[in-house]
Amino acid sequence: MELGTKLGSLKSSVKERATDAKLEKFERQNEGLERENELLKTKFEAAHEDRRRLLDALETLDTQKAPRKRRGGFLRMVVAGGVAYVLGARAGRERYEQIRTGWNKMRNRGSELRERGQEMAKGGLEPTPGTSADPMSGPSSRSA
Repeated sequence: MELGTKLGSLKSSVKERATDAKLEKFERQNEGLERENELLKTKFEAAHEDRRRLLDALETLDTQKAPRKRRGGFLRMVVAGGVAYVLGARAGRERYEQIRTGWNKMRNRGSELRERGQEMAKGGLEPTPGTSADPMSGPSSRSA
């Protein structure tokens, strides 16, 4: 019996050592998981804080709405170009020539008025009736 008891005690000590080894292994794994859990928790809290700050910033932007600039210059240009094309196509070449002549007259009028004003300043021309002596003055200076 003595051999059976020794064998039993040896068997129980081997089981105890195996159990202790498994327990130590699980404790090491548990400690590693706890460290990882703490690290993830701090990362989550930092991300949560960043999210909260972003939401606060967005809320302040919503309350401070800046006046929006009207955009659409390109669209206006396309529409104006289309209208001009249609009107030009309907008017034909004769009307185009009339418009161009009128435009050139308007452009040249400024230089003609300057020349006339310079001649009047030298004393070479009389003012046109119903206009002021100053060719650069607008309609508000005309005498009635």
